[in-house]
Order: sequence, then structure tokens, then C-alpha cells
Amino acid sequence: MTDTVLVVDFGAQYARLIARRVREAHVYSEIVSSSITVEEIRARRPKGIIFSGGPKSVYETPAPTIDPAVYALGIPILGLCYGAQLMALQLGGTVTKTGRGEYGRTELTLTGSSPLCVDWPVTSEVWMSHGDAITEPPPGFTATASSPDAPIAAMHDPDRHLYATQFHPEVVHTERGSEVFERFLLDVCGCLPSWTHMSIIEEQVAAVREQVGDQRVLCALSGGVDSAVAAALVHKAIGDQLVCVFVDTGLMRSGEADQVEDTFRRQFKIDLVHVKAADRYFTALAGVTDPERKRKIIGELFIRVFEEVARDLGAGEGSGDEGPKFLVQGTLYPDVIESGSDTAANIKSHHNVGGLPDDLAFDLIEPLRLLFKDEVRAVGEELGLPHDIVWRQPFPGPGLGVRIIGDVTPERAEILRNADAVLVEEIRRAQARGLPIYGETCPQYLFLCAEDIDTPDMSGAKCVCTPPPRERSNQPDMWRGILDGTLTVFSSDHSPWNYADKIAGGPSTPFTDVLNGIPGIETRLPLFFSATQGPGRLTLSQFVDITTTTPAKLYGLYPKKGVIAVGSDADFAIWDPAKRVTIGNEMLHHAVDHTPYEGMQVRGWPVVTISRGDIVYEDGRVNSTAGRGRFLPCERPFARKCSPAWEIPR
Repeated sequence: MTDTVLVVDFGAQYARLIARRVREAHVYSEIVSSSITVEEIRARRPKGIIFSGGPKSVYETPAPTIDPAVYALGIPILGLCYGAQLMALQLGGTVTKTGRGEYGRTELTLTGSSPLCVDWPVTSEVWMSHGDAITEPPPGFTATASSPDAPIAAMHDPDRHLYATQFHPEVVHTERGSEVFERFLLDVCGCLPSWTHMSIIEEQVAAVREQVGDQRVLCALSGGVDSAVAAALVHKAIGDQLVCVFVDTGLMRSGEADQVEDTFRRQFKIDLVHVKAADRYFTALAGVTDPERKRKIIGELFIRVFEEVARDLGAGEGSGDEGPKFLVQGTLYPDVIESGSDTAANIKSHHNVGGLPDDLAFDLIEPLRLLFKDEVRAVGEELGLPHDIVWRQPFPGPGLGVRIIGDVTPERAEILRNADAVLVEEIRRAQARGLPIYGETCPQYLFLCAEDIDTPDMSGAKCVCTPPPRERSNQPDMWRGILDGTLTVFSSDHSPWNYADKIAGGPSTPFTDVLNGIPGIETRLPLFFSATQGPGRLTLSQFVDITTTTPAKLYGLYPKKGVIAVGSDADFAIWDPAKRVTIGNEMLHHAVDHTPYEGMQVRGWPVVTISRGDIVYEDGRVNSTAGRGRFLPCERPFARKCSPAWEIPR
């Protein structure tokens, strides 16, 4: 049986990141509410417990807490930030409002030995985010580290297996942070690192076989990664007992049906029922404008179609029953977390969760409900799914239905499917006539999709901008426009809204009230560099032209910007083209609490930036000072000098 570690969520921004770090050490983790009882913890039999951080002070009323009896269970506990302060307070230590907080990179000094920090140097860099500080450890605890404004930055009581750090080992800015988790999980808790992609597949295959026996099973394919991986996993378990149903609603991406057919019928040899139901959906949605009603209608019609297929299968087998009783659903662990939260609100319905009718006649099979999205993709690759399906952006069942504002019609769906292709073609036509037309695009239209907005919680608000991201199927047209010179500028929005600003009305903020704009200035070039370098893509000169030279000309800043020459004010950016980076907000410097590109992997990252002879950025650290910038007035744009420096024959 796989060892389990519980992550107790005290409202932390990084609770999920903690759970991910545990899983990266190949140990299974679950996030639980701080309201969990000691009896519930004992029943789960975890090998260890981690207390997360949180935004509140331990002295606030109310503030999240946990039953102090948890410390008597004998289960190793690691408290992080707020979790460390709560542990100190509950066990008789002192937490003080010092009036001095620490936020960001901070120097940590070891003051004693700790099994979590073996072979660490005396000083290292960690990530802090706290106002209060532990000033006296509880009885039995030994302080093992300090920082300028945290007298006790780490402490432990090895006899009771209790450990705490004021810093955040889960973020990448903490040097050797992953070692803290590995030492705690493997050495202190004694966990076996057995949570692997293969073990996940093996466990779920066995669970599905036990649940369904020799009965037939339906799986609803939406064309997205979750349903595709769920189908492949269940097919591995029960083979020909699985029947996949792809409902063509008329609200899918361009080419969706053909790709589903090719992958599951021709490649995996799965019994696939392709139901063409576009007319039924457009009829059911006629005159409906409210997105929530659309989701409900789409969800119920999905189930009715599945019930019809099940009855047809039962009739065809001559069994006299109503066919398969099981339905495979691609529920992921984030869905479970959100639906189980003490503070979760009904933001919107999933077509396959909140949109299900009350009289659902199927028993659900959810083989992915313990997995994060990246784990789902890894399982998909292990199962042999094509790269294009495994790494595509998720696409929810309601599809274009909830992205069309107002009445849903076939004509509007077709326009939305083809919007980007039409835009690029019109720019080409204008340029062919000699008109001074210049096409611009931004990262959100190449790396985000409409489905990033359509999330089960309000996290999709982080991707709301004007105009909004399009369907993923439209992105190839944008890339072709870049490669053939139709789009000559790659710039970026940068709106400094924090997440709470964007949803000022709380978790029930209507979509139309979400503040428009996203942060993107720091991630613009790495995203574009990673995607455009390689055979048949852009040369380095073309990359520079579309990201710097042409924009400088259009904005009236050339030749002060956009060229390296005597008298220019060019910044030198030195890149490591082979450096692989997973984008995370904790590594960025844009003073915003989120990035819509969280978790995206890029190859190529700037390591040094030189401005007017000074190194202003080096190895992730900004060395510049406020007020160093220089105002450069715009002059008349060099409109006739803005043609791209290259041309690819059309």
C-alpha cells in the first residue's frame, strides 16, 4: 500500500505546491482541511503530516487552528510558516508581533544541527513571507536556524518527531528546499518513494477491474486530455469491455472529431461510438444566454445521449437490460480539493459535475481523481497517447457554447472557431495591397486558450484579458502569421492586478466584472524564445526583429531602442539557450501574486541583463534600484521602415 502524507491547509497560497513537492519525492500526498479531526487523521494512517502556511496571524480572531491532540499521535509533523507558528503557540512557545516582517529572499543562518538540513552551509538563501515571528521555542524544542527578523527560523523536537521552519522550502527560491522535504519524508517519516507513474497505473488498473468485474463501461470523450487519459487507462484495465462515446455537439474545436477518431478507433482499436448531435444541442440552446443555464443544458443532454447509447448497446446484446451501468469521468485532484473546501463557493458547474441531472443512472468511475494535471499528462505519455493529445490545453465539454456571448447558433460557433484565421488572412490581404498594416500579437494568444478561462473555480479569472484568448485550434493560424511575416510585432500586456483585485466581488464575481489584463512582461521573451528556436522556425535575427526592432520603430523609439549601435540605449540580454525552466510565480519579479503561465516549461532563459554598462539582472536576481530608469520620448513612428527583416514564401 502506498504511504500517505497529509498536507493540512491553513489557507496557504502554496498548499498545492507543498502537495506537489511531496509527490515529486515519489510519496503520495493529500490536502486536507484544518478542521480535520484527530480521529479522522488516525483512520487515514498517514506516515507524516505537513502544516501549510497561511495569510493570517495566529492571534487573529478567527484564525485557522487544529486540535492540539494531533501532536500526541506520534506521527511526524512538519510545520511551515504559519504552521510553524501555530505549532509553537499550541505547544507553549512564544510567537511575537515584532512589527518587522520578512518577505522574499532572506539569508538563513544555521545555529544548530538538523536532520532536515544535513550538510547545509552555515548561511543560505531561503524564501520568507511572515509578519509575526517565533521568539521562544516550546519546551523540548531546539532552535536550529535564524534570520535577521526571525530569531527562530527553524526548530525541532526529535523525541516527538516535530519539526518546523519559518521559511518556505516548497518554493524554488529556497536553496535546497527540496532536500527539506526529502529528509522529512524519507528519513524522519520513513516513507517509501513508491508513488510513480507506473504505480499509479497499476493501482488504478486493479481498482477499475475490481469495481466493474465483467460488466461493460461507457466513457465520455470530450477531446480533452483528461477524458483521453481516463479512457486509455480504463481500456488498459478492461479492454473490450470499454465503449467510448464521442458526442459531436457542434461546439468543439476545429478538427476535434477527426483527431478523436484517429486516436481511439484507429490507433488504440477502442470501440468508439460517434454521436453527431449538433442539431440537438443548437435546438436545446436556442434563446439561452445565461452561461450557467447553458452548462446545465449541455450537461443534461450529454447524459441523455449516453443513456441512449447504453440502451442501444443493451438491446444489441439481447440482454433485455439498459446496457452499461458505469460511466468513466475525468475528475482530477484539484476538482476534489475545490469541492471539498470549507470555503468553496459554487462558481460554475462542470458539464460533467454540477451539470449532471439528479436522476443520473450511472455509477461513476474516476481513475484520475487523485492526480494533478501534470501527473495526468505523465500517465498519458506512459500509456502511449499521442503528444498532441497529452499536451493540448484542456477543453471542457460545454466548449464554444459558454464562450459565445448570448444566443448559441451554428453561425456564431463557426465564426468563433475560425476567428484567428480570418484576422490573419485580412492582414495579409491589406499588406498585399500595399497598405501600412502591421499585425501584432501577444503571449496570451499563442500560449493561453479559451479553456484556460473556463475553469471549475475562479482561477480562470487570472487569464481574463481583452480580447480574450481564443480556441487552441486557432493558434496554428497565429503561428503561421508570425512565420510568414504577416504578424510583425510580438509584444505583451502587463496589468498589475493581483488575483483579489481581478475578482473584487469574491468567488461569485460575474465574468463581466472580472478586471481585464494579465501580467506578462517578464515571461514574454522566454515563452516566445522557447517556441520559436529550432529547425524551420525563426532565426535569432528574426526573433530580435519581431520582439525589439520592429516594435521600437512602430513606437517611435528607434534607433534609441531596437538596435545595438553607438549612441543607442539598447539593453544587452545574455541567454542560456539550453536552460530549462518551469515558470512559477514565486520566481518572477513583477510584484503580482500570480502568473497565467504557471507550470509551463520553457527552454532558454536570460541569465544576465546589462543596461548602460550596469548588470541589472543576474541569475534570477534583480540588481537594479528604483529610479534608475530613463524616460525616452517617442518620436514619429518609422512607418515605412517596419517591414519584417525576413520573408517566407507563401
